[in-house]
Amino acid sequence: MVANLAVSALNLLALQAGTWDLRSMWGSMSIIAKAVVFILFILSAWSLGVMIDRALMYSAARKQSRVFVQQVAGALREGKLDEAISIAERNKKSHIAKVVATGLSEFQSASAQVSEAEVVEAAKRGLDRSIAIVHADMKRGLSGVVWQEKQRSDPAVDATRVRMQA
Repeated sequence: MVANLAVSALNLLALQAGTWDLRSMWGSMSIIAKAVVFILFILSAWSLGVMIDRALMYSAARKQSRVFVQQVAGALREGKLDEAISIAERNKKSHIAKVVATGLSEFQSASAQVSEAEVVEAAKRGLDRSIAIVHADMKRGLSGVVWQEKQRSDPAVDATRVRMQA
């Protein structure tokens, strides 16, 4: 069966010798086939653009996050929340900085009249919102991946929620 198929394919190629180029293929296509090829070309270019955009974004986020973690560690050890927030705001491409800035801002903006538990709860809610926003921003353009993610939970978000509840 496979041998017959191979022989048939070779006979077909021998009959069409010299016509295996893009120009002759385009000329032999119907208008519907040409439309499909055009749509596939546009979608391929779009996909390539999304891949390049995501690669650049992830690379910049990784670089700024590494720098941010080193810079903010010293400020937090010394208890300087204002300095830590300003460091986070300077690193706009870092996903970690975005989340930390939101949490620290929520924590700092709580009034003195509110109990410590309420301050921590407000900071947790702010962190959850920030994590959701950053997560959505990082997945922008990846709609093929999004439908798969809806079927399973995100381990990073789940781990963060577990740490906050403890």
